[in-house]
Amino acid sequence: MRARQVNDILANIDLELASRVAANLGLPAPTAGTVPVRQTSVKESPALSQVNLLSGDIVSRKVAILVADGVDGKAVEAMKAALTAEGAHAKVLGPTSAPVKTADGKSLPVDASAEGLPSVAFDAVFVLGGKASIEALKGDGVALHFILEAYKHLKAISFAGEAKELLSLLRLEEDAGLLEVSDSKSFKAFFNAIAQHRVWDREVKAKAVPA
Repeated sequence: MRARQVNDILANIDLELASRVAANLGLPAPTAGTVPVRQTSVKESPALSQVNLLSGDIVSRKVAILVADGVDGKAVEAMKAALTAEGAHAKVLGPTSAPVKTADGKSLPVDASAEGLPSVAFDAVFVLGGKASIEALKGDGVALHFILEAYKHLKAISFAGEAKELLSLLRLEEDAGLLEVSDSKSFKAFFNAIAQHRVWDREVKAKAVPA
């Protein structure tokens, strides 16, 4: 059945695709289709590529802000304001749906838990500083998986302050979409990475990530 699907169906649609599927199934690669190919005058359209249809902004993009007790509350509000100003939707995610305590002892409401609203629901991830918060995230398997999964799915991820310690813990290398931010200039770089939709140059490295 699989051989028939590869040789009699896929090979007549796209020989290269059929060869890749055959390799993954342990089948011999087809060398030709089973029906004559009619030549057409259809040309390749740039509009079929997401890369050619980027808006250049981050309007409507969803960004997860990961927090835990001890987070820098002022930094959370600053990033939320910056994202909102660009038209993006920021969601603060904690270990649970309960508010977290900021580094200065204030209560910070969260929109959801990282377990209840996983990374696949977002376009990008931002992890803020706060020594106690980062120590908590280091021991939070859900949060670590959240970051690794976003990385594997080629999404923009940014770390601020002590959060950069997670880079070495997770053995992630900085790239065009994996950034440390500290000022408005680096915020802009993060927003630009989100606007690219995905970090396509990371695709090969991401295959090694167990998420």
